[in-house]
Amino acid sequence: MIFSAIVELDVYSGQANPRWKLDDKICQDVLEEISHLATERTKMPKPAPLGYRGLSVLMDISPSGEREAFYVGGGYVFLRHEGTESVRIDDNRRIEQKLLASGRRTPDKKLGALVSQILQTLGFQGAGILRNAMLTRFQQLIVAMASVMFALSRSLNSLFSAS
Repeated sequence: MIFSAIVELDVYSGQANPRWKLDDKICQDVLEEISHLATERTKMPKPAPLGYRGLSVLMDISPSGEREAFYVGGGYVFLRHEGTESVRIDDNRRIEQKLLASGRRTPDKKLGALVSQILQTLGFQGAGILRNAMLTRFQQLIVAMASVMFALSRSLNSLFSAS
């Protein structure tokens, strides 16, 4: 059971970022989804210096008193637990979308409008969700194909240089 969870929208430079409470159901769904994500092992790109960059989440888990802190943005989930850091791939950005959607439903109309604008800008409205997921899958396919071609090229070079 989650005791409390706060989401902070990483959007402003030089002023306080908006925050909102996350309900237990969304917290549990998000933690469950994160547990099923693949681990990323390459160097991660840095977020843009201005504008929307992602979301910070801090959860106090009860009754154990544990704290879960993670950052979500750009298709990745950056986890920090007991001094260990790891990165997970959220290739369809479902976790980011779910967290943003929870901010749109807060009583704060200004925050809701800001989050709606971010969702729309990122293409998370309607068909945009599918488009973003397909683009990410396509990018992964291209990277995998490039890796195979590189390995094949090295094998062929070593084969021909040995002759």
